[in-house]
Amino acid sequence: MGQLRYSSPHEIVQAALSALRPDGTVEYTDPELETSYVIEPYEPINVAVLSDGAYTDELLRLARVIYRVVADTVRDPDGIDESINDLAHLLTAYEHAPDFIEQACALVTIDEQGFLHHPVIPLGRQARRCYSTSLAR
Repeated sequence: MGQLRYSSPHEIVQAALSALRPDGTVEYTDPELETSYVIEPYEPINVAVLSDGAYTDELLRLARVIYRVVADTVRDPDGIDESINDLAHLLTAYEHAPDFIEQACALVTIDEQGFLHHPVIPLGRQARRCYSTSLAR
C-alpha cells in the first residue's frame, strides 16, 4: 500500500481563497441537479477585539475545518470541491485577517512520514497572536 498524499494546509487555504468571488460570495454547483447557487459571505469577525479565550476558540474552529478539508483530499477526493467551497465560505468571516488564517493553517501539520496531525494548542496556553501576511489576497 502506497503512502497517502495529503495536500498541504496552505494549498487548501489558497484554493479556498481562490474560490471566493470578488463580491465575497461562494458559488456551489450541484452536478446531479445541474444547478448552481450562491451563498452570501459571513459577517466579518473582528479577531483583534476577541478575548484571548475567544481568539483561541475561533482559531481552533478554523484550524479544525482546514484539517477536515486536508483529510478529505485523501478520504473523499471526489467531494473535495464542495469541501473547498465550505472552507471558502467560512473564510469569508476572516478574509480581512490573513494573519489569523495563517496562524490557523500553521496548526494543521503533516509530519515527515506523511501523517496528518489534528490541530492542538498545548494545554494551559492561549493562542498567541501572530503577524504575517503570507496568505494575503
